Amino acid sequence: MKSLRIALLIPLTAVMIGAEPVAVPAGLAAGRPGAYDLVVRSPDLEFMKNGLRALYYIPRSLARDQLRGRPLLVFFHGHTRDPNYYRTQIQQMKQFAERDRFSLLSVQNPWALNNDRIGAALDAVFGVNLMLHQLDSLELYRAGHVYTAGFSSGGFVAWLVCLQSLDQLADPEFRQKQIEYDHANKYEGAPPADYDVERDWYSWKSKAALVYPYAGFASFKGNYYGGVFQPNMLADGYGIPYAAYYPRIYGDRLGVVTVGGAADVPRVRTQAAELRDFMRGYLGLPLEYQEFPSEGHSLTQANWRYFWDKVESRLASSSE
Repeated sequence: MKSLRIALLIPLTAVMIGAEPVAVPAGLAAGRPGAYDLVVRSPDLEFMKNGLRALYYIPRSLARDQLRGRPLLVFFHGHTRDPNYYRTQIQQMKQFAERDRFSLLSVQNPWALNNDRIGAALDAVFGVNLMLHQLDSLELYRAGHVYTAGFSSGGFVAWLVCLQSLDQLADPEFRQKQIEYDHANKYEGAPPADYDVERDWYSWKSKAALVYPYAGFASFKGNYYGGVFQPNMLADGYGIPYAAYYPRIYGDRLGVVTVGGAADVPRVRTQAAELRDFMRGYLGLPLEYQEFPSEGHSLTQANWRYFWDKVESRLASSSE
C-alpha cells in the first residue's frame, strides 16, 4: 500500500492506528459527540492534490457504547465550488443524524471543486476508501453498515463511490480466468513463485483506495454520467456477461434513487431514469427507484425516509 497520511485539522492528542501514522482527535477516538475535521492525503488522489477533506459528526443522541451498533453515512453535497460547503451547510444532515441516530461523514465533492471536471469524482472513491480503512478499527460504527448518499451532483458521486469500490476479484469465475490469463500471457506460462493475482490486479493503485465494502447507496435526485464509471471490461472479454458478473460482486447491497416531478430539474429527471436502466438492464442489479411527483429539486423528509427506513430494516435483520 502506498504511503498514506490522514491529518486532522483539530490539533488534539493523536493516537496510532496499525502501522500507519494516523492523527485522530482524542474526542473522535473516544467516540465523544461533536464534529471533527479530517483530511486525507495520498498519491492515489489525482485531482485533490492538497487533500480530500471531510467532517466526521457524532450525534449527541448516541452514547459511546452504542456507536458500534449504528450505521455510518458518507454524504456528498450538491454542486458548489465552495470548498467549505461540506462542513458549513449540512445542518439538515446533522439533524437527521441526531434524530435517526447514525454517525455522519460529510465529504467534499471533488467534481464540483475541479472546474466541473467530472472525472475528478473518482478522487472521492480513492480518498473516502482510504479514510474508512483507517477509521474502521476505531469501532465508531457498525461494521458492514456503511452507506453512501448524496443530493444532486452529490448523488452521482455517492453512486460512483459505492459501485466503483466493488472488489472485482470477488467473483470466483473472473478471478480464475484472470489467473489463467496472467499465467499464459503476462508471464508466458512461467509465473514467478510469488505470483499473487491481487498484487498484480491492484498494481495501479493501492487496493485500499480501490475497494471498500459499502452496504449500499442513495442518490437523491442525482445526476448520472455513464462515462465516469469504469466497468470491468475484462469480465466481458472473458465471456462473463455483466448481468451475471456484477450481481455476484454486488451482493445484497441497497441501491436507492429518488427523483421529483415536473418541478425537478429536467436533466435530473432524464438522468435518474438512465441510471435506473443502466443498473437494472446493463449490470443486472436491483434498484429501489421512487418518483415523488409533487416535489422539486430538494432533499425532502419523504426522500430521506424512503431510504432510511430500508437502512433500519436491514440493520434490524442483521441483528436477529
